[in-house]
Amino acid sequence: MSTSSGGMHPPPVPPPKRRRTGESSSRESVVAPAHRVHIIFLVDNSGSMEYDNRISHAFDAIKVFLEALAGMDDVVCSLATFEDSFQVRFKTRQVNSNLRTLLAQVRAQTIPRGTGRYLKALDA
Repeated sequence: MSTSSGGMHPPPVPPPKRRRTGESSSRESVVAPAHRVHIIFLVDNSGSMEYDNRISHAFDAIKVFLEALAGMDDVVCSLATFEDSFQVRFKTRQVNSNLRTLLAQVRAQTIPRGTGRYLKALDA
């Protein structure tokens, strides 16, 4: 696009895309952001995480982080652990009390073992 002064200007940036999530009783559309913030926790579950209770410290840090995110509706989280292989423990979950309960259950089931082969987990 050129202007009367001969300079070139880029086209205007379009507004962010939004998607419909339902309709209100007055038949006006309710929209939500098309993009959410997706935080992915990748937790080392190798044998070295047993030393000095590192695995508990990692899950405690995630818990504190999730508490700081409480009430942010546009944030979702996923968590995977890795050692010789990887395991997706939860995927695309809203930050709420259910997620904190799920995190506690995952922590109770997580026993450090194996080696820290994280590359396959990053590909997932």
